[in-house]
Amino acid sequence: MNLKKIMALTSCSLIGLTATAYSDTNTPSGIKVGSQASYTIGYQIGSGIANQNFGIDNAKAAEGFEDAIKGNKPKLSEDQIQKNMQELKNTLIKKQVDIAKQNKSNSEKLISEISKIDGITKVDDGVYYQMIKKGNGKKPNADSKVTIAYDGTTPAVVYAKDSQKAIKAIKDGKLIGSSFDSSEGVSFPLTNLIQCWKDAIPQIPTGSTVILYCAPDTAYGTRAPAAIGPNQALSFKITLKSFS
Repeated sequence: MNLKKIMALTSCSLIGLTATAYSDTNTPSGIKVGSQASYTIGYQIGSGIANQNFGIDNAKAAEGFEDAIKGNKPKLSEDQIQKNMQELKNTLIKKQVDIAKQNKSNSEKLISEISKIDGITKVDDGVYYQMIKKGNGKKPNADSKVTIAYDGTTPAVVYAKDSQKAIKAIKDGKLIGSSFDSSEGVSFPLTNLIQCWKDAIPQIPTGSTVILYCAPDTAYGTRAPAAIGPNQALSFKITLKSFS
């Protein structure tokens, strides 16, 4: 989430609180927010900034926040503020570019290693699966609506920290990496899914459990959700329950 989104969400939260108070009292003035709610607003703003790892001066950030809340004149000129915001924006953009490059490098190395492991099936370039339990049901087709249980992880993060340990775990049929999404049972059309799922799931018999490995360009690429990050290889432990 970038700085503009943080500020936009904060503004929306404040507007929502104000709207609620207005609808209850039918008076636009004299709205009082309790101490806990006030603390929550400040904490949420701080959390949003902290999660971005800006490396800011906390005391100065708090000082600026307090000046704005109290309606004090800013200690910097408008030109200085605009310049600082642009510099921060440029820093964030560069950070995202650097992260995307590093993720891509780690992911490419991981997928290359996975392609050499015995017992892992290549579906297409950058798409591989490991059969954990083979079912005896029929296979879906490209237009099927599938019902599955799954857990999705980012394995390249683990691989970058300890490649040998990661590859050993993969050979042992273990799903590695932090989970970013999971479900005990969900249904959706294959046509709506990322490319690696479209390619691999029609090759899997119903009742099977597999671990699917997806190179970044077969998953979300540079447009991944924030919980995943740009250019991440993904792995999914998938159980195909049924299809229609």
